Amino acid sequence: MTVDALLAELRACPLVASVQPEGWATGLGVEGVVELARASVDEGVRCLRIEGAAVGPSRTLGVPVMGLVKASYEDSPVYITPTMGEIEFLIDSGCEAIAVDATLRPRPGGEQVGQLVRRIHDAGRIAIGDCDSTDAALAAQDAGCDMVSNALAGYTAARPPTSGPDWELLDQMVGTCHVPVLLEGRVRGPEDALRAVRAGATAAVVGSALTDARRLTRKFLSSLPTNRRVGAVDIGGTWIRYATFERKDEHGPVTKAPLPKTFADRLAWIEEQAQSAGVEAVGISAGGTIHPGSGLVVESLETIPDNLGRRYAIAGIAVRALNDGLASAWAHGHLGNRVLTVALGTGLGAGIVCDGRLEVGGHGEYLRLNEARSVGGASFESTLCGPGAGADSVVELARTCEGLFHPDRVVLCGSRGLDEQYLSRWPGACASPFGHDAGLHGAAALFLAPPPGVFTE
Repeated sequence: MTVDALLAELRACPLVASVQPEGWATGLGVEGVVELARASVDEGVRCLRIEGAAVGPSRTLGVPVMGLVKASYEDSPVYITPTMGEIEFLIDSGCEAIAVDATLRPRPGGEQVGQLVRRIHDAGRIAIGDCDSTDAALAAQDAGCDMVSNALAGYTAARPPTSGPDWELLDQMVGTCHVPVLLEGRVRGPEDALRAVRAGATAAVVGSALTDARRLTRKFLSSLPTNRRVGAVDIGGTWIRYATFERKDEHGPVTKAPLPKTFADRLAWIEEQAQSAGVEAVGISAGGTIHPGSGLVVESLETIPDNLGRRYAIAGIAVRALNDGLASAWAHGHLGNRVLTVALGTGLGAGIVCDGRLEVGGHGEYLRLNEARSVGGASFESTLCGPGAGADSVVELARTCEGLFHPDRVVLCGSRGLDEQYLSRWPGACASPFGHDAGLHGAAALFLAPPPGVFTE
């Protein structure tokens, strides 16, 4: 098969079904993998990505197969078709295209991507480079790969993991590579596949979102409310607070302590509260940009010391952490179709829930309302929350939010947000029904009623 012929198939159907069952499904055997692949082909998929022993038998389905072999070697972290031995196996299997790890990491035995690509071409097959960065994609292109994918983005040290596809890398690859680009990795649903094609990808390669029954079940379960007991933590610039929630919107006594100055001490305090309460899960609302998949603080102001680069994780306890403005917004998301929550306390936090979905960046980015400037040039955070702050700028902030976000409901929370001086100056705004505990309710909701699409991995 030529590259043009494969591209014609992908243009006809820009969805590649990646059927590589792991864990629970390994007992299916080759026949089971082929039947999973057949289900996609029967529905109209015109290209497959298959691993290992199932590559050859999958060719009986009558569509092109992108083959790969996963193999581990002691002298290299590369495991997707790492050596010439796996290349020869795939050539013998008859697959039309062969995917190889095309990262810049050292390969087993010192082999080079270019060597593998030449052998693939000599056998009349198409070479696909699985990449983790733009540099790797350009190097793969130079080595002769006919197509490149971002399949390894977030799985190496080249880029941080994302909760969904690495859209930034996809955009970079589409903008710099002259060979076709495939999106692959952490595709969550049809909306991601459509976005990929609109962004310029030739096709979206989708695996577990199509074939992994256990992951699909977990996805549904994680999006539905649960009545299990969870701990909730609200970390502010002055205090750290904890409460145990028996179920949504119902919690026990609140424990409060001055904010520990080091991250280790804060984490130890949280662990002590959780263990004392006997909970197995803790939601955390805190300052900074917190990656929802890893709990890593990727950005932080000095309001909370010793925070940047730290990770919210406790052995034996499930932890979900999110920016405090986002968590508070999620607590109020059920109050309207487009709800803006503004938290005014030591600092200014904000978040929007639109049609039941929390608007949050892939790395946990939040609304930069704290950095927005008033007409006088000062930030709203400094005029409303800083030393000598007052409520005079509330009306201007309200107009700014109306123009930027068009909310149908505005909720104010935080120590200053609940102050009548602030509340009365924001036309149509209401006080949080959770009073001073909005952050705790938002933290608990990260487990009790998780925001769809945020904690998917």
